[in-house]
Formats: sequence, structure tokens, C-alpha cells
Amino acid sequence: MLVLAGCTGAQEASDSEPPSSSLEDESSGSPLQSEYPDAFYIDEEEKLILLDEPRGEVNTFSLNITGTLLNASDREYGYVQITFELFDDTEAKIGTALANVNDLSPNQRWRYEAIGFEDNASSYRLSELTAF
Repeated sequence: MLVLAGCTGAQEASDSEPPSSSLEDESSGSPLQSEYPDAFYIDEEEKLILLDEPRGEVNTFSLNITGTLLNASDREYGYVQITFELFDDTEAKIGTALANVNDLSPNQRWRYEAIGFEDNASSYRLSELTAF
């Protein structure tokens, strides 16, 4: 079993220590950033927060990326989807992993599991967060 923990750029997978990851912090100094200083990513417009760094695990036929998303808004979303791009060890894009949920209430947490059917992925990057 190989564990990946990289969400930006083409992070190398490592058997001994997972790669670190970061996103450009566009929300520095915002009220949500102040309230959730340890959040991995904050979508200020939709008020959706990735509370922890996404974690990837390669299984026999897939890559599963898990984490927790918080709806910090005061509205219910009928549909939320998170998408990750998958890359091989040459940094070529080889696919996507995604997860979606219906009816995410205000202040509700969602433990997502994005699945990509590429067992040779060596890194991944958050590419899109959709909500309506």
C-alpha cells in the first residue's frame, strides 16, 4: 500500500515520509482564515473549507483521496463536488479523482472519498470545488 499526501504541483510519493503540500493562500486575513487558521483550503466565495490536508492511498485498482470539508455558509447546497487531477511519476496528467454529495446543510461536515481509477498515480492536486 502506498500513501500519498500531496495536493499541489506534482508531488513525489515516498514510502518513508509523505510529501508536504500547500496551496497559495488567497484568503490571508479573511474572517474565515481567522476562524479556521489550520484549514488546508478555504473557498471564500462559497464558504467551503477543507479542514485537513487531503490524504491519498493507492489500492489495487484505484487511488482514494480522503479528507473533511465543512460548509461554513448559512445556505444548504443541493450538490457539492471535489475534483483532483492525478499525475504519474513523469508529472503527466493521467486522470481525475472525484467525490460528490447531495444536500450539504449549513455548518455540516462531509467526509469525502474521491476515487480515481488510476493505480499508477504518484501525485495529485486539488483542481476544482463545485457547489450549488
